[in-house]
Amino acid sequence: MHAGRAPRCQAPARPVSHLPDQLRDGPLDPRYLGCLPMAQVGFAEAARRAAQRTFLPGSESGGFGQNDVAAPHFFAWRAQDDAGRLLESALAPLAMIASQAFHVTGRAVPPALEPRLAQVRAAAPVLVDDIHAPGPGAAGVAARLRADVFAGSVA
Repeated sequence: MHAGRAPRCQAPARPVSHLPDQLRDGPLDPRYLGCLPMAQVGFAEAARRAAQRTFLPGSESGGFGQNDVAAPHFFAWRAQDDAGRLLESALAPLAMIASQAFHVTGRAVPPALEPRLAQVRAAAPVLVDDIHAPGPGAAGVAARLRADVFAGSVA
């Protein structure tokens, strides 16, 4: 590819989401959630890898004449649990960013999402004037998502 055309392959220069840049009110606004997308991508990729199929593991009989294969259930169970936890961890930053976007823009939250937004904000309050690490809040949101999955309350 010609170097002069490379910038055309990148994201557009103007935002298309109608959200303020970095969900800030201006360049001096200290609120920053830019580290969350990086973590979200990492969790999503790890979840994708954990969700791959489980192969039948071969067994070594050790000379005892057994030629079965090991049961894959234990490996598959752990893999699905890992994939689920990683998916919840990937969704948590997305929920936090959405919460902050509703706060910064002052937009109304759809009524069906109000209970979920309240849960997200209980675990990870919106950034107002302070700066704090988003990790503990993301962990709280992921734990709430997991609790809802196993309680059967996810709509």
